[in-house]
Amino acid sequence: MKDSGIYAIKNTVNGKVYIGQSRRISNREYCHFHALEKGNHYNKHLQRSYNTYGRDAFVFEVIEWCDVSELDEREKYYIKEYDSMNINKGYNNEGGGGIGKEVSERVREAKRGANNPMYGKKISEESKEKMRIASRGHNTNLTEEQVYQLKEDLLNGMPQKEVGMKYGITVGAVAKIQRCKNWGYVHSDINQELIFLHEDERIYKHRMIRSLNATGISRQEIARRVGVDVGTVMRVLGNRSEYFRDSDKNKELQSKVVAEYLDGVDRNEIKKKYGISDAKYVSLISDAYNKRRAEHMQKAIELRKQGMMVKDIAKELGYARTTITKWTLHVK
Repeated sequence: MKDSGIYAIKNTVNGKVYIGQSRRISNREYCHFHALEKGNHYNKHLQRSYNTYGRDAFVFEVIEWCDVSELDEREKYYIKEYDSMNINKGYNNEGGGGIGKEVSERVREAKRGANNPMYGKKISEESKEKMRIASRGHNTNLTEEQVYQLKEDLLNGMPQKEVGMKYGITVGAVAKIQRCKNWGYVHSDINQELIFLHEDERIYKHRMIRSLNATGISRQEIARRVGVDVGTVMRVLGNRSEYFRDSDKNKELQSKVVAEYLDGVDRNEIKKKYGISDAKYVSLISDAYNKRRAEHMQKAIELRKQGMMVKDIAKELGYARTTITKWTLHVK
């Protein structure tokens, strides 16, 4: 099913409208209203109106489903059709599309003369360069030309992992660029779309995680299929598995894991079989491990009293010589 298209956010009280485009339109309503509810939406005109009229005054509507290649053209068309750059009719600050967007009169006015926060101020080239370096974060190996193309790749749907491989940087570094934490001044006209695209992807992955979790597969497998780490899966699912929520299931799981541990089954095999993390494995066998270790320590002491050499005790019980020495240090 096609998920790219043009949408409108309409104020049902005053009739004003905001027109936008999205490659994953099913998530875009949440992105907009989440930002508006937090009071940090990038469109200040829309934010002020939202603050005045409240959530109930706004509706989100899909105007047209279309291919990704048509988004820029159709967004421009509908912004003109609704005249939404007109302050009396809409909330759009720009004319839509990609590079070379038309800017509304209210935006131009806000940047003129004393309205410009930098009016009357001069910044040296040295200071400008310092600000640019700070904006790059720790990622200074990229050139501005590479970052420009990198942002285009992200906007065109290239996965972060592939982008990272293409430019020789980590996925984390790519994510910071997409969230505009680093290199925000390069190709800044698409920053907001990149941020929303990142939020779209985050919501999509969270939905996949919850859906796969409902099928009963392990969190490691969910992480592999969705392309995230296990920590992300745990955070999305509330950091608590069914075993934490159900004490009977946890007891049953512990019984099985401990039995296999005592039978000498490999640690990694047990973790894989039951879909548990390393930390969960350790917590399940902790009591059994401590009990066995105490028994082995007592056995080592008895054998040492009988005159057996440390190296032979270590070999028999499967411990390092230093451990046996520590246990039997005071044996006479």
